[in-house]
Amino acid sequence: MYSTQVPGAKGGDNPMLDELRNLKSVDEQRAWFVKYVVSNNRGDKPDHPPFYAGPETTRSAWQDVILKAARDHYQPGRFTTLAGYEWTAAPKAGNMHRNVLFRDMNVPDMPFSALDSNDEEKLWAWMAEQEQKGAKAAGDSAQLERQQGPHVRAGRQRRQAADG
Repeated sequence: MYSTQVPGAKGGDNPMLDELRNLKSVDEQRAWFVKYVVSNNRGDKPDHPPFYAGPETTRSAWQDVILKAARDHYQPGRFTTLAGYEWTAAPKAGNMHRNVLFRDMNVPDMPFSALDSNDEEKLWAWMAEQEQKGAKAAGDSAQLERQQGPHVRAGRQRRQAADG
């Protein structure tokens, strides 16, 4: 959603986004968001919304906003920042939110999103790949299991069984 909010962002000049910006009521904005964003993410094979301008949009949001903020605001001994993001998948209308945090600024060029895969196990595999490349990543549920339902407990049980 970076391109919808940041003037000059790659893809921000898409006419569909002009439509969104000109909607007056919250209800109209919510309906637009559900139509073009939420509906794309609820199936077994999520897809980018039709106004997505390509991977450079994701890369620039990650590097020029999120990582830049972590670098710019880090104050050793006074304020600690973390490079990270929330991976959010909604298979079969469920909600899975996972915090992905990096110990330092040795991070991938782009985050792994639920559009890369909405399978939580593939997120964990991607994180393991990043660790093999030298990144120190950690991830866990962004909400309580009770709020997310049995798929969280099942995923955690699979990971625990794999760990022995």
